[in-house]
Amino acid sequence: MNDDGSLSIEWTGEGRTPGKRECGAVIKAIVAEETTTDSDGLITDVPSEERVLDRAEELGLDRAEAADRLARLATLDVVDVIDGEVYPDENFSRI
Repeated sequence: MNDDGSLSIEWTGEGRTPGKRECGAVIKAIVAEETTTDSDGLITDVPSEERVLDRAEELGLDRAEAADRLARLATLDVVDVIDGEVYPDENFSRI
């Protein structure tokens, strides 16, 4: 996230679709971009799974691949997908 609230993502391999790790990084960046917190740092709003996948498509990722990576991040406890909403999980800042 940039200071102005915009999202910047960079990967090598200009002109080609990012690999699995890069796709996972983009998914994490989207979740971070779309998650809001209050002044105490408590989460007040998170993106829907649909919004994460829509944003991934906007950024040029294949929707099916993004959905697979989102599911993998959930398996790794990086995110939690609960009732269609995506929450940062215990490993969010580590992986």
